[in-house]
Amino acid sequence: MKVYLLPFLFVLFACQNKIEKQTGINENIKKNSFNHISLEKDYEEILLAILTYDSSYHELMKTNKPQAFINNQFIKISIDTLNDELPPSPNGVTINELLTVIGNTALDSIGYFNQTNNLNTVFVPKEIAIVYKVLDGNKLKMPEYYFSRYDFHIPILSHNGKKAFVSLDYNCGPLCGGGSNFILNKIKDKWIVVKHNATWIS
Repeated sequence: MKVYLLPFLFVLFACQNKIEKQTGINENIKKNSFNHISLEKDYEEILLAILTYDSSYHELMKTNKPQAFINNQFIKISIDTLNDELPPSPNGVTINELLTVIGNTALDSIGYFNQTNNLNTVFVPKEIAIVYKVLDGNKLKMPEYYFSRYDFHIPILSHNGKKAFVSLDYNCGPLCGGGSNFILNKIKDKWIVVKHNATWIS
């Protein structure tokens, strides 16, 4: 009887150990939930770098009596782990794309998911509204309802905080608009756009 009991106890101990390890991992993930408030200054500087990158964004400046606005909430995004041969889901980006363009360490991978997992509403930094027209896209009044609209997706930063990936959607009416991706590097404490490409046009 004792001979048969030993294997059973061994299996029981192994299962218990696995459960404890898994519980520890889950608790660690909870403890390391991402704090977007700590990156608000970076978000501000990243958006300013993009808005000053192209003169077409000058239509958003308050001094130009803008007929366009920036939505005051970042668009939530998802990270797809599917093969890059398939297009990412709406408001999504593939993990391979992030690993290629801004960082490919294990800590980078974990950081990408932490920055987008169970994401609460993240607002565009208030400082952006000092120069540019920023509105709540869900509470528009006339004539703002007919303004062109810019939606920034939540910036994704590398683990070392030196590279960032940002998507931007522009909507100017039915079947009118376009999208862009931006890659930025932080050089001498200043965010600079180093790459820009169009993703869609209508």
